[in-house]
Amino acid sequence: MDQIKRKPDFEGTWSYEEDNIFLNTIGYGQFAFFIEKREAIDKACLESIRGIILDWYGESTFEGEFNEDVVRFTKSYVFDTIERGAAPNGVFYQGKKVSRDRYEGLYTVINGTTNGVRGDWSRKFMMKRFVDQSLN
Repeated sequence: MDQIKRKPDFEGTWSYEEDNIFLNTIGYGQFAFFIEKREAIDKACLESIRGIILDWYGESTFEGEFNEDVVRFTKSYVFDTIERGAAPNGVFYQGKKVSRDRYEGLYTVINGTTNGVRGDWSRKFMMKRFVDQSLN
């Protein structure tokens, strides 16, 4: 995949504990976030963004909005990742900046199933700007 050959814009996790958020490989809950298209949409520096996310399930696409203070996007998994158990109706993420390069917020699985119950449900996520460790 071309996305693997280049560095992600952000890395994050949708499965974390406050004291265990170190990210170094893509495992369960961790994701790599590649912005492929950006377009300014207003004077508040809000950008429309679109791209690819790679996570434990595989590949998904996303569309949303981003600036230095907030991030909002909807992730849509491709067919083969849905067959492996990914959310078939999409996942909505909304977060805010909590430090220089880190965003935290909630993601909502749209019409998902948890503990045998179908419906929307939310949990915490975090993402941070990718830092290439090979440069250190």
